[in-house]
Amino acid sequence: MKNLKPWLYLLFSLSGFAGLIYESVWSHYIKLILGHSAYAQSLVLAIFMGGMAIGAWLVSLVSHRIKNPLLLYAFIEGIIGAFGIFFHHEFIFFQGFLFNLALPITDSPSLAIIMKWTMAAVMLLPQATLLGTTFPLMSAGIIRHDAGHSGHTLGMLYFTNSIGASIGVLFSGFYLIERVGLPGTSLTAGMINILLAMAVWLIAKRPFQVPVSEGTTSNQDQSVISERVLLLVAFLTGTSSFFYEIGWIRMLSLVLGSSVQAFELMISAFIVGLAFGSYYIRKRADNVTNPGIYLAWVQIIMGLLATATLPLYTTSFPFMSFLINGLSKNDAGYVLFNISSHLIALSVMVPATYMAGMTLPLLTNILLKGGGSESAIGRIYAANTCGAIVGVIIALNLVITLLGVKGLIVAGGSIDIALGVLLLTTVTPTIFTQRRFSIIFITVLLGIFLFSQTPFDKTVLSSGVYRFGFSRLSKGARPVYYRDGKTATIALIQYPNGQLGIRTNGKTDAMIAPMDKPYSADEITMVMAAIVPLEFKPDAKTAANIGMGSGLTTHTILAADTISRVDTIEIERCMVEGARGFGKRVERAYNDPRSKIYIDDAKSFFSTHQKHYDIIISEPSNPWVSGVGSLFSYEFYDHVQKYLNDDGILVQWLQLYEINLNDIAMVIKALDKKFSYYRIYNTDNSNILIMASKRNPMTTIDTWIFKNPKLRNELSRIGIDGEDDLQIRYLGEKKVIAPLFYSFITPMNSDYFPYVSYDTPRSRFKNENSVALTWMHIGEIPVLNWLNRVSLSQGISSRGSYFDVYQKQAQANLVISNTVHRIENQRLRYCLDIINNSFLKGSETGEDTIINALQTVASAINPFLSPEQLEPYWSNLIVRYDSGKCTDAVSQWLRLHRAMSQRDAEETIHYANQILSGKELFTNAQRSYLLTALLTAYISNDQYHNALQIIDQYDLGKTIQSAPLDIRMLVALTVMEEMTRDKQEKTKGHPVIKQ
Repeated sequence: MKNLKPWLYLLFSLSGFAGLIYESVWSHYIKLILGHSAYAQSLVLAIFMGGMAIGAWLVSLVSHRIKNPLLLYAFIEGIIGAFGIFFHHEFIFFQGFLFNLALPITDSPSLAIIMKWTMAAVMLLPQATLLGTTFPLMSAGIIRHDAGHSGHTLGMLYFTNSIGASIGVLFSGFYLIERVGLPGTSLTAGMINILLAMAVWLIAKRPFQVPVSEGTTSNQDQSVISERVLLLVAFLTGTSSFFYEIGWIRMLSLVLGSSVQAFELMISAFIVGLAFGSYYIRKRADNVTNPGIYLAWVQIIMGLLATATLPLYTTSFPFMSFLINGLSKNDAGYVLFNISSHLIALSVMVPATYMAGMTLPLLTNILLKGGGSESAIGRIYAANTCGAIVGVIIALNLVITLLGVKGLIVAGGSIDIALGVLLLTTVTPTIFTQRRFSIIFITVLLGIFLFSQTPFDKTVLSSGVYRFGFSRLSKGARPVYYRDGKTATIALIQYPNGQLGIRTNGKTDAMIAPMDKPYSADEITMVMAAIVPLEFKPDAKTAANIGMGSGLTTHTILAADTISRVDTIEIERCMVEGARGFGKRVERAYNDPRSKIYIDDAKSFFSTHQKHYDIIISEPSNPWVSGVGSLFSYEFYDHVQKYLNDDGILVQWLQLYEINLNDIAMVIKALDKKFSYYRIYNTDNSNILIMASKRNPMTTIDTWIFKNPKLRNELSRIGIDGEDDLQIRYLGEKKVIAPLFYSFITPMNSDYFPYVSYDTPRSRFKNENSVALTWMHIGEIPVLNWLNRVSLSQGISSRGSYFDVYQKQAQANLVISNTVHRIENQRLRYCLDIINNSFLKGSETGEDTIINALQTVASAINPFLSPEQLEPYWSNLIVRYDSGKCTDAVSQWLRLHRAMSQRDAEETIHYANQILSGKELFTNAQRSYLLTALLTAYISNDQYHNALQIIDQYDLGKTIQSAPLDIRMLVALTVMEEMTRDKQEKTKGHPVIKQ
């Protein structure tokens, strides 16, 4: 057996590897029931540790009757594997039962919570219980063959199992889930367990010695510690360890961010410390002269080191600032960012967890060497895991809310130091009379006091350093509200310019400016989310708002007297408390009797309350935030549309910053599958609003909102004074814009294949964005405005501070009024000088120079002014140029620009084809411009077959993945339309759309 021990250690590391994959994937599954990843992770921890405790305790009861522990171990690993293989199907069944049958008949929020927790326990507890049997069974199996080295065996088993677990959580979080989804990840872990079971079964077939009921007493000089004391120490050190884990994760979320990967890195770091602590003690546990005193000092030092992480933690902010500002924003930089984040987590966690890794091997070995039976392994393990459960529950529901995360760490350190003192007095009762101990004891108390007094600068903690690299708030900014909630840390920040911003774990979720100051960009999105759906649903009576944010959206929609009820669903109570600080700007959300605020998860709320709404507004945080991605999934849209009235409208806010177009496409594809109609609006060039409905085509616009004084005031506040100010933000409807998103070879986002949650943290780090989407209606050629039949009129207010079209429209007006000296864009001024000199003064200029200048000017004015405003300008140029030295090429370009300014499809087609057929060489910009104009004109004229011929002629289908966004959309739209109309051979070979 001694020769086989290394193999058993290796196999047991695979057990830990699979076990942490389960814990990781379970937290993803359970958050689909509970709604927030913090709740899910905590509940999974509690159930996971509870099952481990039950399993270990059961083994302790029957250990002496088991003839071959390894054989039973192999059998149990096989059952665990079967659970893993079929877990996804089990979850689908129970989730359907919960949301479709159980919650709808529940009228009590408390009962609904109990039902969700019970359902989670039913799903997870059997497998967790089986996992809890593995350590005592493997330990007993090896110790029976090598009883003289029980300490070494226990240390190695804890080490190998823990090191496997630390790798497993990283492998799951950074590879498996992103590639094979939750079902594939659970299946992989299950297969590992099956293979592991087969390998151990082959080893277990070797003969075993008969178990003994009593352990062998060592010849070490040790005082007897009662089993009760040892079990108490095991229990309380489990409690303190999970105080540390939860506290450190919450603290480091402010440094590393709140992404899924950041959480996996922190869990891995915690387990690494446990692993190497167990490895260190493996050779010492059997040879320590007095293990009781040794364990006591381990506890004391652990408590001190845990508390010492407080000053160490504060130094991690400037280090993260250095990283963010120094790393290249590419894939290699992202890898280094994650490695560095792991190192930060290791530096904070490992010193104390290294000591924690020694405790269980020491506790178990003391009990075994003191004459206990091998059932001691199970009892110590069970006590420790029970303490962990208590630690999770007390930490989240009591200590954090009363003392904050800093107090949580100090509480854990105090528990461990108290346990050390208890052990010292138990082992050597006279120790308090010794002067040496008094000095050490006072030093320990002084140390924990000094560490606990480490100041936590809230301007640093709320800085969101992981986003922009600033290790503290900007000068003059200060938190006026700061609190550690159950799921996140919430801060309300007052800025020197008077603006207020509310932050979640350092990430700003909403900014509002005082009424006497210019409005913030966020206000546009929040106000539009409330008011725009009222244009398409003027008879709306009821509304639900998912996500409190600042409360401005709820406040704004309540300005409509026609609304009878608004339910706001927010999962973090501190967010609701903090948002009160916005005062009168959001007062209706708190004071209007029509407003009700619920602390709940959206899915659970809808299932429990069974209310139906005319409008549902979804305002989650960015998709890279852990747990938020499930609010952009196919399953979420499937669930929420059940609670919309037939012609009701879902409003989905989606950020265009810190997210790439592939991720946007994943979200749109998920929504597209469940809604027959949708329209997309731009707000401030970096956010979009999607209006989606099952049966309301949203083609009829009722402008009553501008006649309602309260609503008109809210809109006027953000620079929207009339319908034109909304129409210039209109990107497109489903039939026009959906093909663009389907041209991206990406899957739709799903709860079970959470691609967005795993891809967007990379996008955030790389500063990727999707603002190119807005260029298609304010770009060189306003493709979307043309196809959507949107024409900019003279009714735009020109007061939009956060929308580029206002500034560009002002610039266009300067161009057509020939006020060249006031134009700030130097290239545009240069091109205007060329045109004026050539057309007005008659100077000779090269043909190519004039054509390029005309294209620059056309791109600066045609997208931003109405046909009525543009017609005199282009007609005047044509008259002046035709009267001089006119070349055919310049004349054709002039007439093309005029045709496009008038949205004249036939003229555009005529002159674009003339230009393309008259010259073989064009610059890339000219070629792209001509093809975009030609395709847009053909499609707007419903000539898809002709557009398809252009696509074939210029091989646009083959290069669609690298084409400019407007051409990409036009190609996709053409081919999808042709495929719909004609399924014949002519469309089969086009490599464009894969859904």
